[in-house]
Amino acid sequence: MFLALPACARTPETTRTVLADYNLDDVANGYQAFFPRFISAHPGDTVEFRQAWTGDPHTVTLGRLVDEAAKPLLPYLKGQKQLPDEPPEEISAGFAKLPSFFDPDINQLAAQPCYITAGALPSGEAPCPKRQQHEPEFHGTETFFNSGFIPFAGVQGNRYSLKLADDIRPGEYAFNCVVHGPQMTGTITVAPKSADIGGQARINAAAHKQLDRFAREVRALHKTASADKPSGVDIVAGAAPGGGAHLDGYDDREFFPASFHASVGQTVTWLINTNPAHTISFHVPKYLPVIIVGKDGTVRGNPETTEPRNGPGYPPDAPQAAPSENAGPPPPVAVDAGSYDGHKFLSSGASFGGPMLYSVTFTRPGTYPYACLLHPRMVGELVVR
Repeated sequence: MFLALPACARTPETTRTVLADYNLDDVANGYQAFFPRFISAHPGDTVEFRQAWTGDPHTVTLGRLVDEAAKPLLPYLKGQKQLPDEPPEEISAGFAKLPSFFDPDINQLAAQPCYITAGALPSGEAPCPKRQQHEPEFHGTETFFNSGFIPFAGVQGNRYSLKLADDIRPGEYAFNCVVHGPQMTGTITVAPKSADIGGQARINAAAHKQLDRFAREVRALHKTASADKPSGVDIVAGAAPGGGAHLDGYDDREFFPASFHASVGQTVTWLINTNPAHTISFHVPKYLPVIIVGKDGTVRGNPETTEPRNGPGYPPDAPQAAPSENAGPPPPVAVDAGSYDGHKFLSSGASFGGPMLYSVTFTRPGTYPYACLLHPRMVGELVVR
């Protein structure tokens, strides 16, 4: 089986490993899910969340607010109820009480570590006061217990360790990513220390089962997207997101086709899908982080990855995505980037406003690698003769 959990079997039995997101070997993808969603642990154990960086920020967020939001959701996640096409209002209302990571800019209350022992959640978007103990033990009684943005580089890159307190009461505690809402939710069932809950092998088996199902779904999406190219479009950037009412969050992050041939003087047009947004970017600088964490802890997006560079991007006065998901996005906006010879950084900017038809006319022969700056495995190649 190619879906392998990285070195989970070698962790001590007092440490239990959960994956946040996952990179498939054969399809560039994003999964808005934890693998597995449900684990058991003992008081005093450590739950280590290992993030697969696909370009999406993630958090691990717990506390009474998360427990309350997850309570009506859990029967659906556990398969005890069938979720209707329109999720019940009590689910969306509960998660609306949690701070949103994008509001629309990055919300520091959600993006930076925040540990509120008791009382209400602070109003506004200011970060929580810093603590000397950066990652305190989780007692299960806190109002809000948030990892903040899990960085993809550095000493703690792609990891968050949650230490369960020795005196935590047995019970079920929900965890959530405040970036991705209800679909990226799971629980830790804390059992008495005397209870036999199995080891990491049991957690791995549950993760494999869930990953296998997600992999089948994203490959089906990939197959459909590969065969579906609208007229007047040469390359499609990103398949439509998968998942839906059944709360599986995934999407396919590829260019269709990944390699394309054109002639000198030919105009090539990409259809850049949205949700998630993508970019078409040539001659990319060596290092362009999507999200930057400042020395003071401030988390911000990098405009180099989202704003158009050396050419036009999504017009600011263009129709924005429909407020209702059921209404769908507006028609693609056409953007002509003009002539390009491959000697400068050229980027469409992110398609946050809606789908975009992005056209470039190539004036010199050569091989033009390009990428989506928001998703590290989303790359393509254009050969101009």
